[in-house]
Amino acid sequence: MVNKSLNDIPYEVYFENFIPVLEIKEIGILSMVSPTLNTILSNNEFWKQIYFKTTKKKIVETSVHIGPYSLRQIKNKRNGVITPLKLYNNLNKTKYINTAPEGYEFVKTDMFLGLLDRTSDIFYDSIHCMPCCISKFRYPDIKSIKHVCSNGITNHYYLNEQSYEVRQKYVEYLKDKGVFTCSCTNHYDETTLEYDGIKIDFKDFKNRTIKKLRTVNKRKLKPIEAKFGRKKLQVQKLRDKLKDVEKEENKLLEDVDKYKGLDIKFKDALK
Repeated sequence: MVNKSLNDIPYEVYFENFIPVLEIKEIGILSMVSPTLNTILSNNEFWKQIYFKTTKKKIVETSVHIGPYSLRQIKNKRNGVITPLKLYNNLNKTKYINTAPEGYEFVKTDMFLGLLDRTSDIFYDSIHCMPCCISKFRYPDIKSIKHVCSNGITNHYYLNEQSYEVRQKYVEYLKDKGVFTCSCTNHYDETTLEYDGIKIDFKDFKNRTIKKLRTVNKRKLKPIEAKFGRKKLQVQKLRDKLKDVEKEENKLLEDVDKYKGLDIKFKDALK
């Protein structure tokens, strides 16, 4: 039996599956596990996606659909040669995911390619739900694969695990319903998306992300500090009041001792 470790997990798995669920603290802990993980989690591309988690992104008319990682293709700007991005990474030992290599650009793809291709990694919740590429808000009446293709479906979680006939029938159904736009922002060339109305291209996304999170933290801290100040003042007033009550208590205790002492003297005088 071959022992596997976190170091054996492919880079794209960290990129596509870890980023959505990892928090900054967890990334910091993982980066200290080994030099390999430290290298992966310090990569600017990795932190670029962490940064985008903190920024609202929007698909606009000029956004270029490139599909999931397994289907992405890049074109050489000089000679026009098209190469699958995954193949380019394997040949050149590189780790490009959402950014095209220098001298290349992403090739625009049809959203339905991801639904039909056997290598696609497009996910859908179950056979009872529509694929993640289709907005449940824009198309609330779109039915699931199970309702459209009653025969031949398999109970799996990826569209590529359904037969081509099932997927083809479902694609035709979507086209008939007017669905032509993918709603997954991570299936687009990120440089063509809109981020709070601005274009983003930083050389050090880790530094930018930490700065942004620090700003958010300060914004959250300010009202808490104000509330803490009010509570501290309230506590101080209660402490001052408690001191006054303790003084009254001590005075009463002195009076009690005084009159008890007199009572003892009166008692002795009656003997």
